[in-house]
Amino acid sequence: MAFLRRQKAVIAVLVLYWPTLFVLAHIPIPPVVRRAHMNDKSLHLLAYMILTFLLWSAIKPGERVRWRRIAVWCLLTVVAVYGVCDEWLQRVLGSRSMDPSDLIADLIGAVAALGILTVLSFWPTCVVVTGTTIYTLAVFTQALAVISRQDHGIVVGDRRLQNLTDYLVQHFHRFDHRGGHRRVADHVAVGEIHQDESVLVGFDGAHHGIRHFVSAHFRF
Repeated sequence: MAFLRRQKAVIAVLVLYWPTLFVLAHIPIPPVVRRAHMNDKSLHLLAYMILTFLLWSAIKPGERVRWRRIAVWCLLTVVAVYGVCDEWLQRVLGSRSMDPSDLIADLIGAVAALGILTVLSFWPTCVVVTGTTIYTLAVFTQALAVISRQDHGIVVGDRRLQNLTDYLVQHFHRFDHRGGHRRVADHVAVGEIHQDESVLVGFDGAHHGIRHFVSAHFRF
C-alpha cells in the first residue's frame, strides 16, 4: 500500500511537471536571463534528470535500475525521442533555436538520474535530486539578482546625473541673466566645459557641456 500511495503521488507530480517543462521549453528566453550568462545546459540537465527520475518512479516504484532490463532502455529511448522532438519543435515554432548540445545535456541528465537510481533507492535519490535542484536554482536566482542590482544602479545613477545637470543648467542661466555677464559661447564649445574656466557662465545649449563635464568628473 505504501508503494501504491507513493506511486500515485509521483504520477500526480509527473502530470504537473511534464506539461510545465514543455511550456517553459517553448517560450522565448527573457532578456534578463540571457544577460545573467547562466549556462542553460545545466538547466537542461537538471530538467531531464527530474523527468527521468519521475518516470522511473512512476513505472517502477521502489525498484532500483538494472541496466540489463529492457524497461531501462525503453525509458531512456522515450526520453531521448522526446528531447529530439522538443528541440525540433522549438525550431518549427521559432521560439528558440535548435541546439544539439541541449539534447546532449538532456541525455546526460537522464543517464545521471538512472545512474543514481542504480545505487540508491527512491528516497535517497529524491534527496539528491531535490538538493541539486535547490542548488541550481539558487545559483540562477543569485545571477538574476546581480543583473537586477546592476540595472537599478544604472537607472538611479543616470537619474541623479540628470537631476544635477538640470540643476546646474538652471543656475547657470540665472547667473547669466541676473549678473549681466556676457556669455562665453565663443570660448566654450557646446558639449565641452574646460576645467580652467574660473567662472562658468550659462549659454544656450549648455546642457550638453555640463552633462559632459559632470559625467567626466562625478561618479554615482
